[in-house]
Amino acid sequence: MPPPTYAPLDEELQALCKSNRIDDIEALLKICLSNDSSYIPAINDMILAAVDLDAADIVACCLFHGATVPRTTVLRRLNVHIGSNGFETYKVLIETKVVDISYYIPLFGDVLGIIADANNINWVRYCLEHGADPNKNLIEEFKTPLAAAAGNGNMGMVQLLLDYGTEPKESGAIVVAAEEGHAHIVELLLENGVEIDEIGVEGPPGDRRFEDLGSALHKAIIKGHDELAVWLTDHQ
Repeated sequence: MPPPTYAPLDEELQALCKSNRIDDIEALLKICLSNDSSYIPAINDMILAAVDLDAADIVACCLFHGATVPRTTVLRRLNVHIGSNGFETYKVLIETKVVDISYYIPLFGDVLGIIADANNINWVRYCLEHGADPNKNLIEEFKTPLAAAAGNGNMGMVQLLLDYGTEPKESGAIVVAAEEGHAHIVELLLENGVEIDEIGVEGPPGDRRFEDLGSALHKAIIKGHDELAVWLTDHQ
């Protein structure tokens, strides 16, 4: 018996991955196998290409055919597309249990935090519905998902995170919201037990700069959000 032929990921397969044409890929693989019984498709290369292109059907196909790619590798590539792409692929990876919903990549965070920062509420909702812990991991080692949502001014996401048990106290969310002038979110956080004088996130490790410090009132004044500053003063 001849040794197996490991085929590279050629241009034709890449093009089919790009178009997410699962039927055409399976047909091409059958032809290759019929021409060479020792043919082994580049499944691991294909799944990485499919992840890059958010070709969810191809990802599922590769997993079915035994693709084995380290989850860190897949998620690092997927992180590039978070916010605008990658959602359907991510759902396949979660639902096939290839990656854990709260899997953490050092210096990046977990997917919940990264997509909260990218302001993608539908993906945040999916993560929460599938068991992601909003209190477990930080984004880039310093920011909470709630602070990210507050900084983006996304009231719906802030409320969603609170509904799923996010701890608002000492999350840095009120300071970030005040810094960006999002008075409605400042008020919501106060209604949920946040201290008005909370000192916010100080920045990444080794980057504890003076300008990172301060309360919501401090940030509102510095950023020129005068109406919010007056409102916070009246509620001290």
